[in-house]
Amino acid sequence: MFHSQYNQDKFLENNIFKGYKNGIFVDVGAHNGKSINNTLYFEEKNNWTGINIEPIEKIYNKLKINRPNCINLNYAVSNNDGETEFVLNTGYSEMLSGIKNTYDKRHFNRLQKELEEFGGNSKIINVKTKKLETIFKENNYSHVNYLSIDVEGAEFEVIKSINFEKVFIDVISFENNYKDTSIPIISYLKNKNFEIIKNTHDIIMINKKSQFYKKKNLIFIGCNRMIELLNCKDIIDYYETGIFIEANPEVIPELKKNLNNVNKKFNKKYIAINKLIINEDNKDIDFNIFSDNGCSSIYKKNKDKWPWSKRLKQINTIKCNSIKMSSLLKEMNWNNKNYDVIIDTQGAELEVLKSFDDLIDNINCLQVESSKDRYYLGQSTVYEVDNYLKDKNFVLINKSKNTINDIKKVGQGDLIYAKESNIYTIFKNYQESK
Repeated sequence: MFHSQYNQDKFLENNIFKGYKNGIFVDVGAHNGKSINNTLYFEEKNNWTGINIEPIEKIYNKLKINRPNCINLNYAVSNNDGETEFVLNTGYSEMLSGIKNTYDKRHFNRLQKELEEFGGNSKIINVKTKKLETIFKENNYSHVNYLSIDVEGAEFEVIKSINFEKVFIDVISFENNYKDTSIPIISYLKNKNFEIIKNTHDIIMINKKSQFYKKKNLIFIGCNRMIELLNCKDIIDYYETGIFIEANPEVIPELKKNLNNVNKKFNKKYIAINKLIINEDNKDIDFNIFSDNGCSSIYKKNKDKWPWSKRLKQINTIKCNSIKMSSLLKEMNWNNKNYDVIIDTQGAELEVLKSFDDLIDNINCLQVESSKDRYYLGQSTVYEVDNYLKDKNFVLINKSKNTINDIKKVGQGDLIYAKESNIYTIFKNYQESK
């Protein structure tokens, strides 16, 4: 059933992709597409498709026969588009063929021993080269679930040929022939937000922003009781740890109860916090409670703009002491460097965002409620929130109904931001009508 030499496909299926259907792979150094291949399983069993790349013409012709439903390309992948010298081996050592100027001396020594022991020939030929950036552009690829690299020494050249600003890759695997040559590749990919998940014959690294990366952390500010959490399987499946923050002390007992139920049932680490988050520490604030059992704000309603007269009436005002988000995380010693954030604070969104200070750079993906007008006195509008986030290098992700115009049409709703427009997210952007 599996085809990899060292069970790379089995590991990825059992631990990462887990039956994920209709994915996209790119196989660099695919050989004939069948023998000890890392991507064939996903095509056969999970209906994936993708690109197979093989530089040796004779083997490439077999690749086309073996993988007819894929895009098959006859190139060597390098960090330039052009031509290069290539070590072509035949016989037992055929799979040790590779680009000459990246061929490690230890690989040459291994090749000589194998040729002497098992026979075969080795010669230098010229092959055409292309960067992965070029290949992705030519085939309109902006998201790859799995990139497999088997190129006998040219791994770093292949990876450096990727424009990570133009394509999002969930998982990358590459041959780990020699530790000293793997170290700079690992360092390079870590700077691109990847993390090692397996380090044996192949090194497998996952993008920490990937949907398949399970060490996810959530901060939910203005969460109320989270009555619906047990039914939110997407959140429970996705986030291992979470901080759920609510300013109204009256709902905290029920919030804790609901989180405890989830923690026990699903082995999660969700924490209830009774704090009011604004961009100022230790300030007593009038906190206004409205009548729908879930709506509260640091702002009073704007009578001239208020669109919810029938269902939202102010019923109480309580005193809450404030804290900045950066101060709270420091106080909690919460050292996670990557988290998603939901903000639902009835007009105080900009106050909350500013309170992160430099920790805003740790936000992976952000869902923030936004309004086209000042329904509360003093609240921030969608335009102010959008300008602030743009200044912090966030962009609206590519998602239906996730634009400023959509908020203008319906009056109020959620927008989803990230540092990359094509990031995966489970966040919903249902736009609430007036």
